[in-house]
Amino acid sequence: MEDDQLIAGMYRAASGLVAWPIVLDRIVESFDGIGLHIVGLDKPSGKIALSLHTTNPPADGTADRVLEYAASDRHVVHGADVPVGQVISNRGNNGHMLADTPFFRDFLIPHRYRHIIGGKICEDNNLVALLAMCRGQSQRAFNIHEERRLGNLLHHFSNSVDLMRGTREWRARSDVGEALLGRSLRPSFLVGPG
Repeated sequence: MEDDQLIAGMYRAASGLVAWPIVLDRIVESFDGIGLHIVGLDKPSGKIALSLHTTNPPADGTADRVLEYAASDRHVVHGADVPVGQVISNRGNNGHMLADTPFFRDFLIPHRYRHIIGGKICEDNNLVALLAMCRGQSQRAFNIHEERRLGNLLHHFSNSVDLMRGTREWRARSDVGEALLGRSLRPSFLVGPG
């Protein structure tokens, strides 16, 4: 039942009815996490096209670090290679392996993060979006049940991002129409589909 409310919140946020950070805070709280970040990259340019996070924002430079390590870190590359909807985590990785991984050693661990769970939300010719949720150094790793639970939610994250992209596109087209009407010297009506 709790996940039903979280899912409803995702769709409300995608429609612009509630702020994304509030919804993401509830999701993180339900997983006993400390942060969640969704990053979407514009594939043609490699630039960040989407960045959503909890009200407790990620450490300064998170997006820069993700982009910096994306090309070289085998874990980030692995995340980019997984299919949409598949959960990835660092469960079972020992401390030595994490200490040898620059992304963990140089960035996540110094910023109090330790355990990560996430997945790919969407990918098409224009956008690839990944989600990562973190727990702190003193917390336990995400377990297999939490991985399955996140797997069930990834589908709704994907649909929410698609809805949000469509809503933004529709609003942009609507804004153009309104701007044209505003310049009209004669009374006019904006008529759309439906």
